[in-house]
Amino acid sequence: MDSKGKGLLSYLLGWLGGLIVLFAFKDNNRKTAFHACQAITISVAQIIVNLAFSLIGTATALAIGIDISFVSLIFSVAFLALSIWGIVKAWQDDPDPKLPVVGDLTEKMFAKKINEYPENAAVGVTPKFDPATGQPVNPAPEAKFDPTTGQPINPAPAANFDPTTGQPVEKPAEEEKPAEEEKPAE
Repeated sequence: MDSKGKGLLSYLLGWLGGLIVLFAFKDNNRKTAFHACQAITISVAQIIVNLAFSLIGTATALAIGIDISFVSLIFSVAFLALSIWGIVKAWQDDPDPKLPVVGDLTEKMFAKKINEYPENAAVGVTPKFDPATGQPVNPAPEAKFDPTTGQPINPAPAANFDPTTGQPVEKPAEEEKPAEEEKPAE
């Protein structure tokens, strides 16, 4: 499943969809994980707000005869609007998945989980890990540096490009300049 589908699944199924995306799919990138965590935040916040207003509404109805539990309906519509906004951002592959208010809360609550994922993981490629160590199998080769100078060992040659065509051109062989003869001092 691609990242758009995972974002859609997260918001449509709420906290359950967010958990499925976080734990069932191993090829997530940071943005997909953020959408999943944000969907969990929206769902849990909606449950808490609805529960609170239902209890407060029942208490006020019993105490003074006025039912204010309809206020939870207003918040439910707001949470639905946030979910739809999240779906749109996920589907359009928006580079900034944060929603107002909820996005900052999600960053604070789920920072550790979100940062477990690479910035741009290859979609559809499941990384392979050694079960004993948890380290990636066949990781990318690390650059080697000369310990005395700190310069890369065997760096890739720098290519020159023709500014008009943009094509690489070979460096012209450097010609040896004849040494200038020293003039006798007068």
